[in-house]
Amino acid sequence: YFTSIEEKMPLSAAPEPKRRFVPSKHEAKRVAKLVRAIKEGRILPYKPEEEKEREEEEKEETYYDIWANEEPQPFNVMNIPAPKLPPPGYDLSYNPPPEYLPTQAEKEEWLKQDPEEREKEYMPAKFDSLRKVPAYGELVKERFNQGEDDSDFEGSEGSDSDNDSAEFDGLEGSDVEEDEDEDDGFLSEDIPSDGEDARKDGKISAGDDEDEGPSYRIVTDANGGVRYEYDEIDP
Repeated sequence: YFTSIEEKMPLSAAPEPKRRFVPSKHEAKRVAKLVRAIKEGRILPYKPEEEKEREEEEKEETYYDIWANEEPQPFNVMNIPAPKLPPPGYDLSYNPPPEYLPTQAEKEEWLKQDPEEREKEYMPAKFDSLRKVPAYGELVKERFNQGEDDSDFEGSEGSDSDNDSAEFDGLEGSDVEEDEDEDDGFLSEDIPSDGEDARKDGKISAGDDEDEGPSYRIVTDANGGVRYEYDEIDP
């Protein structure tokens, strides 16, 4: 209460309690609860309207990298890299020497030619600085043709292999036919003439007529062997 009488001494000499000098646990729990709600997004801090509008616009224009979670993979063993492009020459410089620049007549002649008949697919040009050089319009076409060269290379390899396989098959077929003939025992090289067989066996003399040689027959054994049996010749 208030009084007009000013007291010189305190009414109570009790010491200050300890709780007045120790942080409050109840307040700490309330602060922790608020912090947790802010982290979870249940309580949003105050933001001006301009900042809110700017964040909404940025959210609408957000771009995502669709390959962000893709793991790098090694090249496949069947991968054939595209052939390397030749190094650029002096005429491909943005400031080439004067002797590499075409004249007006050469430009007109180059424009009249068909793209397949042109020696070069580009026309050298001169620029004052590198920042004035425009974009190269034939870049996509060159990369496409480079891929076509790669496919042609694969096709040529396939044709060579097909030809080789065809030749190999032809050789194999001829060998098989010869082997079959050998198995039958009817090869002309292996069957001797009547006169030669008779001379080897001693059944006819050299003076006898070879045309009228002894008759014979071919006999096949049970094991697949072939032998010749001749008729007896009277001495």
